[in-house]
Amino acid sequence: MNNKIGIILMGLSLSMLATQVSASSVTIPNSFTAGTAAVAAEVNGNFDAVKSAVDDNDSRLNALESGTLSFSLLGLIDSIDDNTCELRRSSAGYTYYNTGSGAGCDAFMPINLPQGRSLISLSCTVLDNDAAGNNVDYGALRRTSLTTGTTDSVFQTSGSANSANIQQLSDVTPAAGTAVIDNSSYAYSLRVRIDVSAAGVTDIRAYSCSVTYQ
Repeated sequence: MNNKIGIILMGLSLSMLATQVSASSVTIPNSFTAGTAAVAAEVNGNFDAVKSAVDDNDSRLNALESGTLSFSLLGLIDSIDDNTCELRRSSAGYTYYNTGSGAGCDAFMPINLPQGRSLISLSCTVLDNDAAGNNVDYGALRRTSLTTGTTDSVFQTSGSANSANIQQLSDVTPAAGTAVIDNSSYAYSLRVRIDVSAAGVTDIRAYSCSVTYQ
Protein backbone atom coordinates (compact mmCIF):
# COMPACT_ATOMS: atom_id res chain seq x y z
CA MET A 1 0.00 0.00 0.00
CA ASN A 2 2.81 2.37 0.95
CA ASN A 3 4.62 1.59 -2.29
CA LYS A 4 1.49 2.39 -4.29
CA ILE A 5 1.12 5.76 -2.55
CA GLY A 6 4.74 6.58 -3.28
CA ILE A 7 4.38 5.65 -6.95
CA ILE A 8 1.21 7.73 -7.32
CA LEU A 9 2.78 10.79 -5.74
CA MET A 10 5.94 10.40 -7.81
CA GLY A 11 3.83 10.17 -10.97
CA LEU A 12 1.92 13.31 -10.07
CA SER A 13 5.15 15.15 -9.33
CA LEU A 14 6.82 14.16 -12.59
CA SER A 15 3.68 14.97 -14.59
CA MET A 16 3.47 18.46 -13.14
CA LEU A 17 7.18 19.12 -13.60
CA ALA A 18 7.05 17.97 -17.23
CA THR A 19 4.30 20.44 -18.10
CA GLN A 20 5.55 23.51 -16.24
CA VAL A 21 7.67 24.97 -19.03
CA SER A 22 6.29 28.47 -18.56
CA ALA A 23 4.09 27.83 -15.54
CA SER A 24 4.63 27.90 -11.79
CA SER A 25 6.87 25.18 -10.35
CA VAL A 26 5.77 22.40 -8.00
CA THR A 27 7.72 21.71 -4.82
CA ILE A 28 6.75 18.44 -3.18
CA PRO A 29 7.38 18.86 0.58
CA ASN A 30 7.54 15.19 1.61
CA SER A 31 9.27 12.13 0.18
CA PHE A 32 8.56 8.50 0.98
CA THR A 33 10.74 5.38 1.16
CA ALA A 34 9.56 1.91 0.22
CA GLY A 35 8.72 -0.20 3.24
CA THR A 36 8.07 2.74 5.58
CA ALA A 37 4.66 3.92 6.74
CA ALA A 38 3.20 6.98 5.05
CA VAL A 39 1.88 9.63 7.43
CA ALA A 40 -1.51 10.93 6.35
CA ALA A 41 -0.59 14.54 7.07
CA GLU A 42 2.49 14.27 4.82
CA VAL A 43 0.52 12.63 2.03
CA ASN A 44 -2.11 15.38 2.26
CA GLY A 45 0.66 17.97 2.29
CA ASN A 46 1.99 16.68 -1.02
CA PHE A 47 -1.46 16.75 -2.59
CA ASP A 48 -2.00 20.30 -1.25
CA ALA A 49 1.25 21.40 -2.90
CA VAL A 50 0.17 19.92 -6.24
CA LYS A 51 -3.28 21.52 -5.93
CA SER A 52 -1.80 24.96 -5.18
CA ALA A 53 0.40 24.78 -8.28
CA VAL A 54 -2.50 23.58 -10.45
CA ASP A 55 -4.75 26.39 -9.18
CA ASP A 56 -2.02 28.96 -9.80
CA ASN A 57 -1.46 27.76 -13.35
CA ASP A 58 -5.20 27.79 -13.97
CA SER A 59 -5.32 31.43 -12.90
CA ARG A 60 -2.46 32.25 -15.27
CA LEU A 61 -4.20 30.54 -18.17
CA ASN A 62 -7.43 32.43 -17.44
CA ALA A 63 -5.49 35.69 -17.50
CA LEU A 64 -3.97 34.80 -20.87
CA GLU A 65 -7.36 33.90 -22.30
CA SER A 66 -8.95 37.18 -21.18
CA GLY A 67 -8.56 40.20 -23.38
CA THR A 68 -9.83 43.44 -24.86
CA LEU A 69 -10.42 44.32 -28.49
CA SER A 70 -10.56 48.02 -29.41
CA PHE A 71 -12.18 49.44 -32.53
CA SER A 72 -11.74 52.91 -33.98
CA LEU A 73 -15.11 54.34 -34.96
CA LEU A 74 -13.54 55.99 -38.00
CA GLY A 75 -14.70 52.78 -39.69
CA LEU A 76 -18.40 53.50 -39.15
CA ILE A 77 -20.69 53.40 -42.18
CA ASP A 78 -23.73 55.68 -42.37
CA SER A 79 -27.04 53.84 -42.66
CA ILE A 80 -28.61 56.68 -44.69
CA ASP A 81 -26.65 57.79 -47.75
CA ASP A 82 -28.08 61.29 -48.08
CA ASN A 83 -28.00 64.70 -46.39
CA THR A 84 -30.46 63.66 -43.69
CA CYS A 85 -27.58 62.12 -41.76
CA GLU A 86 -24.22 63.02 -43.28
CA LEU A 87 -21.44 61.09 -41.60
CA ARG A 88 -17.97 62.61 -41.55
CA ARG A 89 -14.58 61.68 -40.15
CA SER A 90 -11.97 63.90 -38.56
CA SER A 91 -8.20 63.50 -38.80
CA ALA A 92 -8.26 63.96 -35.02
CA GLY A 93 -9.63 60.40 -34.76
CA TYR A 94 -13.37 60.77 -34.36
CA THR A 95 -16.55 60.42 -36.40
CA TYR A 96 -19.42 62.92 -36.34
CA TYR A 97 -22.57 63.87 -38.22
CA ASN A 98 -22.36 67.09 -40.19
CA THR A 99 -26.12 67.49 -40.64
CA GLY A 100 -29.20 66.01 -39.10
CA SER A 101 -32.96 66.24 -38.97
CA GLY A 102 -33.26 65.94 -35.20
CA ALA A 103 -34.00 62.24 -35.35
CA GLY A 104 -31.45 59.56 -34.62
CA CYS A 105 -28.71 58.93 -37.15
CA ASP A 106 -27.37 55.37 -37.19
CA ALA A 107 -23.93 54.16 -38.17
CA PHE A 108 -22.59 50.60 -38.24
CA MET A 109 -19.35 48.69 -38.70
CA PRO A 110 -18.59 44.93 -38.81
CA ILE A 111 -16.13 43.54 -36.26
CA ASN A 112 -14.37 40.23 -35.61
CA LEU A 113 -14.49 38.58 -32.19
CA PRO A 114 -12.64 35.47 -30.88
CA GLN A 115 -14.66 32.28 -31.24
CA GLY A 116 -15.95 30.62 -28.09
CA ARG A 117 -15.01 33.36 -25.61
CA SER A 118 -17.49 34.85 -23.15
CA LEU A 119 -18.27 38.55 -23.54
CA ILE A 120 -17.92 40.72 -20.45
CA SER A 121 -18.51 44.34 -21.44
CA LEU A 122 -18.78 47.02 -24.11
CA SER A 123 -17.39 50.52 -23.59
CA CYS A 124 -17.50 53.41 -26.08
CA THR A 125 -15.53 56.65 -25.91
CA VAL A 126 -17.52 59.73 -26.96
CA LEU A 127 -17.77 63.50 -26.55
CA ASP A 128 -21.06 65.31 -26.01
CA ASN A 129 -20.26 69.00 -25.61
CA ASP A 130 -23.64 70.15 -26.92
CA ALA A 131 -25.98 72.14 -24.71
CA ALA A 132 -28.83 72.02 -27.24
CA GLY A 133 -29.82 68.51 -26.20
CA ASN A 134 -28.23 66.59 -29.06
CA ASN A 135 -26.36 63.54 -27.83
CA VAL A 136 -24.99 60.06 -28.45
CA ASP A 137 -28.04 57.86 -27.83
CA TYR A 138 -25.98 54.70 -27.32
CA GLY A 139 -23.30 52.37 -28.57
CA ALA A 140 -24.30 48.76 -29.16
CA LEU A 141 -22.70 45.43 -29.93
CA ARG A 142 -25.03 43.45 -32.18
CA ARG A 143 -25.12 40.01 -33.72
CA THR A 144 -26.91 38.93 -36.88
CA SER A 145 -27.97 35.33 -37.46
CA LEU A 146 -26.28 33.78 -40.49
CA THR A 147 -29.34 31.61 -41.17
CA THR A 148 -32.33 33.88 -40.48
CA GLY A 149 -30.83 37.37 -40.85
CA THR A 150 -32.39 38.51 -37.58
CA THR A 151 -30.36 40.93 -35.45
CA ASP A 152 -30.31 41.43 -31.71
CA SER A 153 -28.20 43.48 -29.29
CA VAL A 154 -25.65 41.82 -27.06
CA PHE A 155 -24.77 45.08 -25.29
CA GLN A 156 -26.35 48.54 -25.44
CA THR A 157 -24.83 51.39 -23.47
CA SER A 158 -26.57 54.32 -21.82
CA GLY A 159 -26.72 57.67 -23.63
CA SER A 160 -24.26 60.52 -23.23
CA ALA A 161 -24.70 63.58 -21.01
CA ASN A 162 -23.71 67.12 -21.93
CA SER A 163 -20.09 67.60 -20.85
CA ALA A 164 -16.92 69.28 -22.05
CA ASN A 165 -15.01 66.11 -21.18
CA ILE A 166 -14.57 62.80 -22.96
CA GLN A 167 -16.86 60.17 -21.44
CA GLN A 168 -17.25 56.41 -21.46
CA LEU A 169 -20.59 54.78 -22.23
CA SER A 170 -20.64 51.20 -20.93
CA ASP A 171 -22.74 48.09 -20.59
CA VAL A 172 -21.49 45.16 -18.49
CA THR A 173 -24.50 42.86 -18.78
CA PRO A 174 -24.85 40.90 -22.04
CA ALA A 175 -28.39 40.07 -23.12
CA ALA A 176 -29.56 36.63 -22.03
CA GLY A 177 -28.16 33.86 -24.21
CA THR A 178 -25.73 36.10 -26.13
CA ALA A 179 -22.57 36.07 -23.98
CA VAL A 180 -20.69 33.27 -25.78
CA ILE A 181 -19.20 34.34 -29.12
CA ASP A 182 -20.45 32.04 -31.88
CA ASN A 183 -18.97 32.97 -35.25
CA SER A 184 -20.42 29.87 -36.86
CA SER A 185 -23.95 31.17 -36.28
CA TYR A 186 -23.63 34.97 -36.09
CA ALA A 187 -21.86 37.97 -37.60
CA TYR A 188 -21.01 40.76 -35.14
CA SER A 189 -21.12 44.52 -35.57
CA LEU A 190 -21.06 47.81 -33.69
CA ARG A 191 -23.90 50.32 -33.90
CA VAL A 192 -23.71 53.95 -32.80
CA ARG A 193 -26.83 56.12 -32.74
CA ILE A 194 -26.46 59.91 -32.57
CA ASP A 195 -29.08 62.67 -32.37
CA VAL A 196 -28.18 65.76 -34.39
CA SER A 197 -30.24 68.72 -35.57
CA ALA A 198 -27.76 71.34 -36.76
CA ALA A 199 -25.02 71.71 -39.36
CA GLY A 200 -21.42 71.19 -38.33
CA VAL A 201 -22.07 69.36 -35.09
CA THR A 202 -18.43 68.54 -34.32
CA ASP A 203 -19.12 68.76 -30.59
CA ILE A 204 -20.84 65.36 -30.67
CA ARG A 205 -18.13 62.83 -31.46
CA ALA A 206 -17.72 59.06 -31.48
CA TYR A 207 -14.11 57.95 -31.00
CA SER A 208 -13.88 54.24 -30.29
CA CYS A 209 -15.44 51.19 -28.67
CA SER A 210 -13.81 48.30 -26.84
CA VAL A 211 -15.08 44.81 -26.11
CA THR A 212 -13.75 42.74 -23.20
CA TYR A 213 -14.02 38.97 -23.02
CA GLN A 214 -12.64 35.94 -21.21
